[in-house]
Amino acid sequence: MAALREHHDQGYRFALDDFTFDEQMRPFLPYCDFVKIDMRQVERGSLKSRVATMKKTKLLAEKVETREEYDFCKEAGFDYFQGYFFCKPEQAQQITDHLKLDPNSVRRAYVDSSAGAKI
Repeated sequence: MAALREHHDQGYRFALDDFTFDEQMRPFLPYCDFVKIDMRQVERGSLKSRVATMKKTKLLAEKVETREEYDFCKEAGFDYFQGYFFCKPEQAQQITDHLKLDPNSVRRAYVDSSAGAKI
């Protein structure tokens, strides 16, 4: 916790991912600029009241898959939204077609744990 506090004081910004309102996570909140909440992992019944207690933090609703979920999250006070409702994943071929790229000219990056990053 001391390292987190020190880096926060130096101007670093932090995001807390997969936040579930577990009391053990509360001490981290003052040092987090963003909190990502997985909508599949929280109870909707108490969500609005819990979100209301976090006004100093920017909230991101993850796994928003329908218009109804988006409307609910927006009304609950979320600042950002992420999920299939906004964009479905695309295969590499669809991306290169969209960007009008030659798939053979796209270089692929991979990580070899024994040799470090490669391109």
